[in-house]
Amino acid sequence: MDNTEDYAMADVSYVEFKCALLADYYDQVDHRGATTIDAITHVIDEVSYAMWANPIHAVCAITTVAIVALREGFLPDYMADAPTSLDDIADTLTGDSYYCARDDRATLTALLQRPHITTAADYPPEYFVT
Repeated sequence: MDNTEDYAMADVSYVEFKCALLADYYDQVDHRGATTIDAITHVIDEVSYAMWANPIHAVCAITTVAIVALREGFLPDYMADAPTSLDDIADTLTGDSYYCARDDRATLTALLQRPHITTAADYPPEYFVT
Protein backbone atom coordinates (compact mmCIF):
# COMPACT_ATOMS: atom_id res chain seq x y z
CA MET A 1 0.00 0.00 0.00
CA ASP A 2 1.51 3.35 -0.98
CA ASN A 3 1.14 6.61 0.95
CA THR A 4 -1.76 7.77 -1.21
CA GLU A 5 -3.75 4.69 -0.22
CA ASP A 6 -2.78 5.24 3.44
CA TYR A 7 -4.30 8.73 3.42
CA ALA A 8 -7.37 7.58 1.53
CA MET A 9 -7.95 4.77 4.05
CA ALA A 10 -7.92 7.27 6.93
CA ASP A 11 -11.03 8.91 5.47
CA VAL A 12 -13.02 5.68 5.21
CA SER A 13 -15.94 5.71 7.64
CA TYR A 14 -17.02 2.84 9.86
CA VAL A 15 -19.97 2.10 7.55
CA GLU A 16 -17.85 2.17 4.39
CA PHE A 17 -15.20 -0.04 5.97
CA LYS A 18 -17.83 -2.53 7.14
CA CYS A 19 -19.39 -2.66 3.67
CA ALA A 20 -16.00 -3.34 2.10
CA LEU A 21 -15.28 -6.09 4.65
CA LEU A 22 -18.59 -7.80 3.97
CA ALA A 23 -18.16 -7.49 0.20
CA ASP A 24 -14.75 -9.15 0.46
CA TYR A 25 -16.13 -11.84 2.76
CA TYR A 26 -19.03 -12.69 0.44
CA ASP A 27 -16.71 -12.70 -2.57
CA GLN A 28 -14.55 -15.28 -0.80
CA VAL A 29 -17.50 -17.47 0.18
CA ASP A 30 -19.76 -17.09 -2.86
CA HIS A 31 -17.25 -16.87 -5.70
CA ARG A 32 -14.09 -18.50 -4.43
CA GLY A 33 -15.60 -21.35 -2.41
CA ALA A 34 -13.94 -20.40 0.88
CA THR A 35 -15.29 -21.68 4.16
CA THR A 36 -16.55 -19.11 6.64
CA ILE A 37 -13.42 -19.36 8.78
CA ASP A 38 -11.09 -19.13 5.78
CA ALA A 39 -13.01 -16.13 4.42
CA ILE A 40 -12.90 -14.37 7.79
CA THR A 41 -9.17 -15.02 8.07
CA HIS A 42 -8.64 -13.70 4.55
CA VAL A 43 -10.63 -10.53 5.28
CA ILE A 44 -8.64 -9.77 8.43
CA ASP A 45 -5.38 -10.42 6.58
CA GLU A 46 -6.41 -8.02 3.82
CA VAL A 47 -7.15 -5.14 6.20
CA SER A 48 -4.59 -5.72 8.94
CA TYR A 49 -2.62 -2.58 8.04
CA ALA A 50 -5.76 -0.46 8.24
CA MET A 51 -6.57 -2.07 11.59
CA TRP A 52 -3.15 -1.15 13.00
CA ALA A 53 -3.39 2.37 11.59
CA ASN A 54 -6.90 3.20 12.77
CA PRO A 55 -8.53 1.88 15.96
CA ILE A 56 -11.98 2.49 14.48
CA HIS A 57 -11.14 0.16 11.60
CA ALA A 58 -9.81 -2.43 14.06
CA VAL A 59 -13.03 -2.40 16.08
CA CYS A 60 -15.11 -2.48 12.89
CA ALA A 61 -13.21 -5.43 11.42
CA ILE A 62 -13.23 -7.53 14.58
CA THR A 63 -16.88 -6.75 15.27
CA THR A 64 -17.97 -7.45 11.70
CA VAL A 65 -16.20 -10.80 11.33
CA ALA A 66 -17.15 -11.86 14.87
CA ILE A 67 -20.82 -11.24 14.05
CA VAL A 68 -20.49 -13.27 10.84
CA ALA A 69 -18.83 -16.15 12.69
CA LEU A 70 -21.16 -16.08 15.71
CA ARG A 71 -24.19 -16.23 13.42
CA GLU A 72 -22.66 -19.51 12.25
CA GLY A 73 -22.22 -20.63 15.88
CA PHE A 74 -18.44 -20.27 16.28
CA LEU A 75 -15.50 -17.95 16.75
CA PRO A 76 -12.06 -18.61 15.29
CA ASP A 77 -9.56 -19.55 18.00
CA TYR A 78 -7.29 -16.61 17.20
CA MET A 79 -10.02 -14.13 18.12
CA ALA A 80 -11.82 -15.94 20.93
CA ASP A 81 -11.13 -13.13 23.41
CA ALA A 82 -11.02 -10.18 21.01
CA PRO A 83 -14.76 -9.36 20.79
CA THR A 84 -15.11 -9.01 24.56
CA SER A 85 -12.17 -6.62 24.85
CA LEU A 86 -13.23 -4.11 22.18
CA ASP A 87 -13.64 -0.46 23.06
CA ASP A 88 -17.06 1.08 22.57
CA ILE A 89 -16.30 3.55 19.80
CA ALA A 90 -19.84 4.60 18.89
CA ASP A 91 -19.61 7.88 20.79
CA THR A 92 -16.55 8.89 18.75
CA LEU A 93 -18.53 8.55 15.50
CA THR A 94 -21.26 10.59 13.86
CA GLY A 95 -24.20 9.99 11.56
CA ASP A 96 -24.66 6.58 9.99
CA SER A 97 -21.37 5.33 11.42
CA TYR A 98 -22.56 6.08 14.96
CA TYR A 99 -25.80 4.13 14.48
CA CYS A 100 -24.10 1.27 12.68
CA ALA A 101 -21.39 0.87 15.35
CA ARG A 102 -23.98 1.07 18.13
CA ASP A 103 -26.17 -1.56 16.46
CA ASP A 104 -23.17 -3.78 15.73
CA ARG A 105 -22.08 -3.64 19.37
CA ALA A 106 -25.58 -4.60 20.53
CA THR A 107 -25.70 -7.46 18.00
CA LEU A 108 -22.26 -8.69 19.03
CA THR A 109 -23.16 -8.57 22.73
CA ALA A 110 -26.34 -10.58 22.09
CA LEU A 111 -24.55 -13.15 19.93
CA LEU A 112 -21.79 -13.62 22.49
CA GLN A 113 -24.47 -14.64 25.01
CA ARG A 114 -25.50 -17.55 22.80
CA PRO A 115 -23.68 -20.86 22.94
CA HIS A 116 -20.86 -21.06 20.40
CA ILE A 117 -17.73 -23.09 19.86
CA THR A 118 -14.15 -22.01 19.32
CA THR A 119 -12.86 -23.35 16.03
CA ALA A 120 -9.19 -23.78 15.17
CA ALA A 121 -8.06 -21.89 12.10
CA ASP A 122 -5.39 -23.29 9.81
CA TYR A 123 -3.46 -20.06 10.23
CA PRO A 124 -4.22 -16.89 12.20
CA PRO A 125 -4.15 -13.50 10.48
CA GLU A 126 -1.00 -11.47 11.02
CA TYR A 127 -2.96 -8.91 13.05
CA PHE A 128 -3.53 -11.47 15.81
CA VAL A 129 0.01 -12.87 15.75
CA THR A 130 2.04 -9.73 16.32
